[in-house]
Amino acid sequence: MIAKKVLSGMSVLLLIMFSMPVHAMDSEVTRETLNGLPGFYVAFEELQPNIKQYDVTASMTRDQLQKDIEMRLQRAKITVLSQAQWLNTRGRPVLYGNINTHLEDANIAYNIQLEARQIVFTDSNNRVKTLAGTWGITMTGITKIDKLEVIRQNLLTLVDKFVEAYWTANGKDSKK
Repeated sequence: MIAKKVLSGMSVLLLIMFSMPVHAMDSEVTRETLNGLPGFYVAFEELQPNIKQYDVTASMTRDQLQKDIEMRLQRAKITVLSQAQWLNTRGRPVLYGNINTHLEDANIAYNIQLEARQIVFTDSNNRVKTLAGTWGITMTGITKIDKLEVIRQNLLTLVDKFVEAYWTANGKDSKK
């Protein structure tokens, strides 16, 4: 029992020490993969069960987060594709989002992933095509369970980074 508490305490301490690192697959090359894409279908994963009991009070449901992303894209003049439009769009571009969480006492560790995916051909066999991530960014952090808004704000920060990358690739200044 003591060992478990020590491990939990150490885990929280490590997360605090390394909270908020951002990992990016955002470079000139990955930004170029966004060039010419007419818009994106937004796909956001369902939140994990360990956070669902808290998400409604923070307005952090899967549906709300997806709407937040779509509104941020529309405000930036990036077309949000319906599923029917997406199926008829060359490359089938998707903006994929996911939040992984781990609840420990009153703290929640999280990892936010935002990735642009599209149909690509493999180099080893150009007849094979698949949906793959071509641009992405992640953020890891820790917050108190009653401060879930931090996670939501960090997700929107990543969306803003995507908007900047998209407009850089498409020859315009950021349209925030």
